[in-house]
Amino acid sequence: MLDNSIDSTTTTISYLNTSNLQDERPTGLAKLFFGFMYEEPLEESFDYDTSDALEEPPTGTMWNPINAALFCTYTLTTAATTVPILLIPTIGKDLLQGNFSNEASGFSSRAAASAVLGSAIGKFLNGPVGDVLGARRTLVLYAMLLACALLAMGFSQDVNSITWACFFVEFFQSVQWPCILIILATHYGPQQQHSSTHTMYESGIYLTSIASRFGSLIGIPFFSAFVTHDSAWRWICFMGAWIAMIGASVAHLFLTDSPDAINEPQNPLHPSILYQWAEFPNKPRTLLNLIHRILHSILIENLIPSLQRVLKNGTFWIIALAHTGSSIIRTSERILTTYYHDTSRGYLSEENASGLSIFS
Repeated sequence: MLDNSIDSTTTTISYLNTSNLQDERPTGLAKLFFGFMYEEPLEESFDYDTSDALEEPPTGTMWNPINAALFCTYTLTTAATTVPILLIPTIGKDLLQGNFSNEASGFSSRAAASAVLGSAIGKFLNGPVGDVLGARRTLVLYAMLLACALLAMGFSQDVNSITWACFFVEFFQSVQWPCILIILATHYGPQQQHSSTHTMYESGIYLTSIASRFGSLIGIPFFSAFVTHDSAWRWICFMGAWIAMIGASVAHLFLTDSPDAINEPQNPLHPSILYQWAEFPNKPRTLLNLIHRILHSILIENLIPSLQRVLKNGTFWIIALAHTGSSIIRTSERILTTYYHDTSRGYLSEENASGLSIFS
């Protein structure tokens, strides 16, 4: 009798605790914004398979080859991306010459706006590229294109071409972080079942996320040491291109899309696209019509389904709003030098204004 009483009391307490936990979960609009912070209730009716728990979980350290290669690649490309931020005042002084004091502010603003626009368009258009073509292949290709953009900046002769170069530098750099997340997810992502693998996934995100700050901390002081005269900015652009190529080499030599394959797109092109391309020489079909069919197939089979899954996620919109705010604030770093110089009314020299901007 006493044992039955104890069992019934324990069952009642457990039920009350479960009910209280469920009642405390947010509903409505609060659930949309904060529901992801709560764990889902355990379904006792579901038959959980515990056979995998007997297997030895994968082990590793934070500085494993994949994390180290991603860190080096992202650090090098980020360091190369800091070249336009550092050189805009020097480029304006060299190309505008006598009209520098009157047009420097306008040139810096145009260059900053072009860079921000390139980053925004790049993140919007290049996001699915890593899924479709493969993250490793995309990392290497866009790092090489980043080097080409810096080379073009080094050979530029007018401020308009410099503005376009700033656009393409940010455009090609914008794909790096999405591809890094894809590689981390395919190697030890949330689909893995072991808790240690979850830890490795989180460690990989943390390590690679600080690579962008680390690249800026290295790149800006390093390149600023070579700004000895106005015409030295061209050689600094060439150095930035060389560093971007080193980043592409690291990604090519030490990264793989998954543990089982070097190149393995997560959302590959439909086989019919490859068949259409292979049969093109044997059929009286214009090249424009073939390109139209391929783009239509990519849009229907690859891009739209991915966008639908992402846009239906409430957590995505929260993170997107937060990231938008931080990106807007960070745009000010591109015009700090001109701002310091113009607002000081001649008290700060151009060199001192640049030094304040570098320190900031």
